[in-house]
Amino acid sequence: MTAADVAVVIPNYQGESLLPDTLLALERAVDGAAARVEIVVCDDASSDGSVEIVRRRFPSVRLLCRATNGGFGAACNTAAAAVEAPLIYFLNSDAHPAPGFLTPLLPHFDDEQVFAVMSLNVAPDGRTQNPVQTTPRVRFGQLRLPAAEGLQHPGAFAALQALGPLPTLYGSGSSLLVRRDRFLELGGFCELFSPFYYEDLDLGWRAWRRGWTCLIEPLSVVVHQAGGTISATRPRRRVAVLRKRNRLFALWRNCLDGRTLLWHHLLPLPLHLLGRLARLDDTPVAGLAQALHELGAVRAHRREERRSMARTDREIVAVLDAAHERLQLALRAAAP
Repeated sequence: MTAADVAVVIPNYQGESLLPDTLLALERAVDGAAARVEIVVCDDASSDGSVEIVRRRFPSVRLLCRATNGGFGAACNTAAAAVEAPLIYFLNSDAHPAPGFLTPLLPHFDDEQVFAVMSLNVAPDGRTQNPVQTTPRVRFGQLRLPAAEGLQHPGAFAALQALGPLPTLYGSGSSLLVRRDRFLELGGFCELFSPFYYEDLDLGWRAWRRGWTCLIEPLSVVVHQAGGTISATRPRRRVAVLRKRNRLFALWRNCLDGRTLLWHHLLPLPLHLLGRLARLDDTPVAGLAQALHELGAVRAHRREERRSMARTDREIVAVLDAAHERLQLALRAAAP
């Protein structure tokens, strides 16, 4: 069997209602593609009919089955270790690629500096979705990812496509093409973030620090359907706490500027937590308590990152800020 050029990996958990439409859309999208494509579903110990649907209705799809549920990153890592294609496209089970979505992505990998390229995500009604281009900020105790202004107006989609590829801190794991060898070199998605959220941001930040580049390619389009499996399978409070915990992990693991951490995170953090408690929201406190249990692992990771660092945080932010300014100018020019 001829080896694939690209493995499209769909991590799945309880996706029985989503997988058939996604796989049909994906098969249409890669039909006639110049690249040789292998489609892989990595089931993360689902208890619904996901596995049987793939086996019965999609016999050409390679099915991997995990014995235990490990979350998004673990499922992606299992698949990355099993495939042989030099490029892996991670696709959510509720995301439908447009025909030809791979064509604009592949030429970027002629540049050895490129680690990952993300497709542009749009809602079913055509509205552009974030993340489009992201720069990390640490403000008032928190990691913040400011969104570009004007993404929701009708001319934003055309403006993005006219602007072309842009550097971004990270590409969403919902629709992301990566070099397999470098993905594995980085250790894949960090499973400290299990079961979900912020592992893609962490991956992108680490790649930039190695001297590599992450891009978004607006000519590659994926329609992200409303409502994935997270809200349907997890209690709302648990999701909120995990989001807060993992945002802290992303900040602690990747912001290596000690002054920024001290002045913009550690010192303002108590005021932030008190403010949330005053609003009867204790999820940031619960998230912090969970994150502190892994502080030793975080410290060890920071030491390793400093040893392998090719770019400082300031150098990364300078590149991303310049891209953000280009994006804002294009969106303002296209605004009605």
